Amino acid sequence: MTAADLQSLPIFKALKGAGCDRIFLKLLAENDNSKNQIYLGGSFDVLNALPLHSWRSESTRRGEILKASIDLAWLQADGSSVPALGAQLILYPQYPEVRLSGILKGVPRGAAPSSLVASRTADRLLVIGLRRDGTAVANVLAPDHQDVAQVRAVYPSLNGPGALKELELATTSIGTVDNARGLLLAELLRIHNRHWIEGARLKSDGSSIPYGAANGVGYTLEAQLGIRPNGRSDPDFHGWEVKGLSTKHAGPVPKSKRITLLTPSPTGGEFSTLGPIGFVGRYGHPDSHDPTRMNFGGMFRAGASIGDHHLQLGVEGFDGASPTRFDAGGAVQLTTPDRRSVIEWSLVKMIAHWNRKHGRAVYVPAVAEGSGAGRRYAYGGTVYLGTGTDFSRLLGAAVDGHLMYDPGLKVENFGKPGEVLKQRHQFRISFKDLPALYETWEEIDLESIS
Repeated sequence: MTAADLQSLPIFKALKGAGCDRIFLKLLAENDNSKNQIYLGGSFDVLNALPLHSWRSESTRRGEILKASIDLAWLQADGSSVPALGAQLILYPQYPEVRLSGILKGVPRGAAPSSLVASRTADRLLVIGLRRDGTAVANVLAPDHQDVAQVRAVYPSLNGPGALKELELATTSIGTVDNARGLLLAELLRIHNRHWIEGARLKSDGSSIPYGAANGVGYTLEAQLGIRPNGRSDPDFHGWEVKGLSTKHAGPVPKSKRITLLTPSPTGGEFSTLGPIGFVGRYGHPDSHDPTRMNFGGMFRAGASIGDHHLQLGVEGFDGASPTRFDAGGAVQLTTPDRRSVIEWSLVKMIAHWNRKHGRAVYVPAVAEGSGAGRRYAYGGTVYLGTGTDFSRLLGAAVDGHLMYDPGLKVENFGKPGEVLKQRHQFRISFKDLPALYETWEEIDLESIS
């Protein structure tokens, strides 16, 4: 039996019937139970797999920890599901360790395999399916269940301790393609072969409308892939985050091309006490063309002080010496030479923005021509796939000076009635440094897979 054959087993057919397009497996050890929590691994990559939300920090006798809720439900025999209202992931960054907790909390009697979850019996099989709406469906099978032996035969690595293992599911096929990665590449080849594509974006109801703004490269690509805007932080296409990159010329992406990774709002520092306008007034400067406008901008990174105030980016609670550990109470900060924090983002905020969108990402270069209603795009035949990131890689990029804070804050009519604030907080990285964020980085010639 192969991984593809496993999909015919009743448990996996039931999960697909419940709307799951990704499925994860874990063979439970004796200590994996509702009392001791379920161990999901000693790295942070599992955080990129599961649909987490409502991140928060908490002080415990073990130190500062992070918690995130997960919308998890138990699969029922009739294909329905019953929510586990207390389900959450707990991250112990000081070890590091990730555990699943609260999966029986709030579940009516008989709606979950409670005796199996509470048991100290080894070799029970935890199965978690992910839906595209950001919810998860779970079940636990007994060691002697007929499906468990077949799963273990296909995946011998499940027999040892470790994190979740993904079962690659067949998707809607194109030709002989039967997995998400292959389907993605086949679709990108189709888009590449269309050559010039009019700018467009999808509405929430799935209808397409023309889109001529300068940032249309991503919207147009998403429209071609059938990705509707939904406001969630989940990956776009069968577990893959899709990013369109504007380039001036066809061919390789320039190494200096800057990629926007995340755009979190600040959580502390003088920015919070002064307010955005007060902050721009203290640390900004008059616009060179409009003296009534104050600006705050620059390309801030670790190891380089810029501006009149000599501000520098850094991370409090992570030094890179122990790259798998960080202080849950820490923050990414912009500081003065005397280490005063002028603006900061808690690591809780940063991990919430990073963890889901970047686990599996594809970067697709495109050339634009025209403007306004006449803008159109040609998407390249070479794409870049990054897989296997985790939060410590992002922090490492910040400490090494590769991650840059590139703000765009301006106050029009500054100091007068009718002040107008516009603000943008974005973290960016040069294309040449992007591979360091992933365990695996691939440059794919789409024509070679046709």
